[in-house]
Amino acid sequence: MGGQIVDATLVAAPKQRNTDAEKAAIKEGKTAAEIWPDEPARAAQKDVDARWTLKFGKGRPAANGKPQIDIAIPSFGYKSSISICRAFGFIRKGKVTDGAKFDGRAA
Repeated sequence: MGGQIVDATLVAAPKQRNTDAEKAAIKEGKTAAEIWPDEPARAAQKDVDARWTLKFGKGRPAANGKPQIDIAIPSFGYKSSISICRAFGFIRKGKVTDGAKFDGRAA
């Protein structure tokens, strides 16, 4: 039986403590060297590519068997996606994107 399996995993990155002006510059797509030109050591430690996303998980059923609501867990980092050959288990493709990237079909 042929086919492929696609899986994505969230990879955590250290949370950034930025001011509102720095956050706006990051959302505009500026690099760390452009945002902090006078502080090269600080720019080297800042991660401007990672993004926030929500990871949803199922809550445990209650004692009476009634299902619980989904739990939303905020996560900051990247998403690592791989495509595996179902028959042999070989990795066909691998891709790393920011955490907020859509999981659907990649263009």
